Amino acid sequence: MEATLNTMDPRVAALTEGLARLNHGEVNLRWAAVMDYDGLILASYPPDDQGAIEEAVGATAHILHLGERAQSQVDLGKWRYSLIAGAELQVLVLHLNNEVVLSMGIGSRTQLHRIFSAVREVVPVLIRSLDLTARKFAEPNTMLIHREQLDRYLEGS
Repeated sequence: MEATLNTMDPRVAALTEGLARLNHGEVNLRWAAVMDYDGLILASYPPDDQGAIEEAVGATAHILHLGERAQSQVDLGKWRYSLIAGAELQVLVLHLNNEVVLSMGIGSRTQLHRIFSAVREVVPVLIRSLDLTARKFAEPNTMLIHREQLDRYLEGS
């Protein structure tokens, strides 16, 4: 019985491992989460950190709401990401596709190009783990990965 409780879904494990790859010396990662637009957390890092999960959900919901309001008032085109930067923390909410976002809490001194560099390395892993490529309406964020690049990546797997 105990082994069943501790067994993690392979997809969640793959997502968590992908999120853990964001945590390295150049990115002061406080937390990361993959969640759908309804706020359901599919995976988070660090795993089982309830405080980080609550912070991720609260920040992401707030940023998504602000993004929706801005989109309704200003023609921004396709939404790609939103960033709020404070003195202690930056919160980045990144559109992975039409269903899912990546939310990250990062130390305020981390440079944006370092964050995006780390994210670009991890996004193909997240998309494959989510099996989003099987859904035709779920076009990935082309700022992070173009469909052709994703197809080449998946062929090599």
